[in-house]
Amino acid sequence: MDSDDVYINVSHGLSVGEPAVDLAIAAAMLSSDSKKSLNHALFLGEISLTGAIKPVAQLEKRIEEAKKLGFTTFHIPTTKVTGKIAT
Repeated sequence: MDSDDVYINVSHGLSVGEPAVDLAIAAAMLSSDSKKSLNHALFLGEISLTGAIKPVAQLEKRIEEAKKLGFTTFHIPTTKVTGKIAT
């Protein structure tokens, strides 16, 4: 990708300041570069300046809402989750 220009288009209503979109944007870029589908998967995580993938706030709530939208596969940072998430 070092020879490509990358343009990220964010639809209205989504805050670019939301750290939870970092992992989704990176996954979309890799998907585009490799020409492989993400198969309706959800990516939630913040990517630090050092490349560490960190958990995001309200993870359980976000996953439950994503399930209502039809997402079936979730890629999230390893973290201690206090509640149980039904998958």
